[in-house]
Amino acid sequence: MRPCRRPCLTPTLLDELLSTPGEVGSAGSILIQTSGSRHASCSRGHPMERALAEHIAHARYEALDASVIESTKSFILDTLGVSLAGLCMPGIQPLLAYVLQQGGRGESTILGHRARGTAEQAALINGALAHVLDYDETHVAANVHANAAVFPAALAVAEQQGQVSGREFLVAIALGVDLTCRLGIACRQGMSEGWWPTSLFGAFGAAAATARLLGLDVDRIRQTLGIAYAQATGNRQAMLDGGDAKYLQCGLAARSAVTAGHFARMGFTGATHFLSGPFGLSALYAGGALREAALFEGLGRRFLGAELTCKLYPCCSAAQAPLHAALELMRDHPIDARSLAEIRVQAPREVAEQLGRPDQEGSTRIQLQVNLPYLVAAAVVRGRLSLQDLEEDALHGSPEVLWLAKRVTVEAASTSSLRGAELPVTVEFIARDGTRWQRTVDAPAGAPSYMGRREQILDKFRSCLGHGGDETLRARSGLIIERLFHLESLDSMDRLTEAFRTRSEE
Repeated sequence: MRPCRRPCLTPTLLDELLSTPGEVGSAGSILIQTSGSRHASCSRGHPMERALAEHIAHARYEALDASVIESTKSFILDTLGVSLAGLCMPGIQPLLAYVLQQGGRGESTILGHRARGTAEQAALINGALAHVLDYDETHVAANVHANAAVFPAALAVAEQQGQVSGREFLVAIALGVDLTCRLGIACRQGMSEGWWPTSLFGAFGAAAATARLLGLDVDRIRQTLGIAYAQATGNRQAMLDGGDAKYLQCGLAARSAVTAGHFARMGFTGATHFLSGPFGLSALYAGGALREAALFEGLGRRFLGAELTCKLYPCCSAAQAPLHAALELMRDHPIDARSLAEIRVQAPREVAEQLGRPDQEGSTRIQLQVNLPYLVAAAVVRGRLSLQDLEEDALHGSPEVLWLAKRVTVEAASTSSLRGAELPVTVEFIARDGTRWQRTVDAPAGAPSYMGRREQILDKFRSCLGHGGDETLRARSGLIIERLFHLESLDSMDRLTEAFRTRSEE
């Protein structure tokens, strides 16, 4: 047998891998220095993939304008709030039990819990928490919850590394969110409706943030994204079936990003042509229709994190505008829900097809969060749609809501042919005596153009702490907000994370 000429993984080599990022050779060749030899893995990068890696490596805080910085901070707070509010959800408990059984280094925060875990464990739990309530922000055009994987991965890695400044953390989040949104827009027109873009593209955004916080060079950032592609996935079936795996996918995406970054740091390689190859993202997930112009237009100048929409209702993003229209009608007119014979919702075709389900009885919370007849009926009967209205007792405990839901019809509007469109939406109330009220919404409250969005996010954060945070966190809400909105002045992210530790952690 011929002896293996590759260097063995000796303790010396292992120490080198763990302590140094390796040496980068020419033409994209990654070289790891070993005792007297070099192990080379050569690859030639495609301009598209390399351009993204260069952008991630070289972006500077000074490139973020005030609106991007403000939005990034605001939606970190928003994601933190909805995550803490989700701690009480039944599906989170098995995940926590799984992590606690594993043990591991206590290097990264598990939000709202006294336990700490490895960066991978924290990213998994916190990613699931970010989306368990379906209350996290949305980029409408990209059809993604942009922070759900990015923030958990970045927070876990920042704590693991230690001494990551607030400025560097903001840059990492801005880069990751931007890439998630750009991929969503670039691939949307060609994607099969069964894929779930939040976890699919969120894995790439989270990998970008991870690689940036690990201080990787251009070639290793490219490898991180390629390794993330090996793990990236996401589908809508659990959403239809009402399974917890729907929100788990955000945690899996966050965890895969942390893994990808560390693998690349130690010299592991991924797909070089992860976007453009014959089996790359475009070919397999976007029907070969990835729009390169949409991916790169304004890259480094326009950060799409400034274009996120804050959810005011804990349910599917496509339901936000119909709910806004229905509640505006209830606010402006003295309408008794029991006097209504019918409610008609006109929405773009995809919204009508995906959310216009007529059945509510026996559905889970996850299924009802994407059931527009139920959501509109609940909002009209109760005059609101809050976290409390989607708790288990409230879901099936109101015969009046179920009665009205059977009288809500969702129709596909003939005016919209663009795939993925969610707006405009028209809601019409028809009373038994024939009286009609109608409202059309072009953008829901919480959209980027809404002037009071920061106040909305602050109010929502406090409400979320009231729903799921412990007494210590509620008392510290002002401190958390103050430190987060001065994040660029913090020399270490520890100054922020110490503000949202629970009493039992101290």
